[in-house]
Amino acid sequence: MGAGPRELLIEARHAAELSRQELAARARTSRPTLSAYEHGRKSPTLDTTARLPAETGFELASWDRPSTPRNWPAAKSWPCSIGPKHETSRTCTH
Repeated sequence: MGAGPRELLIEARHAAELSRQELAARARTSRPTLSAYEHGRKSPTLDTTARLPAETGFELASWDRPSTPRNWPAAKSWPCSIGPKHETSRTCTH
């Protein structure tokens, strides 16, 4: 199983060498709110979910969950990634 969204956000922030305060300012949110996202206490909106990695020089890529026949077991993760633009790098859980 791959890294979750929180870990990917932290990894992108560290790779960009940004503090929480710096990333929060770039992404038009507050440092406490960014910290809450990173610690799983709060969930960002879809717009913020795309904006945060973009402000670190990364992009979030996701694919729609395929339609699943009724008798298939539920999957625990679906492809999504966060990485340098135009490069996929991880699978995360939904």
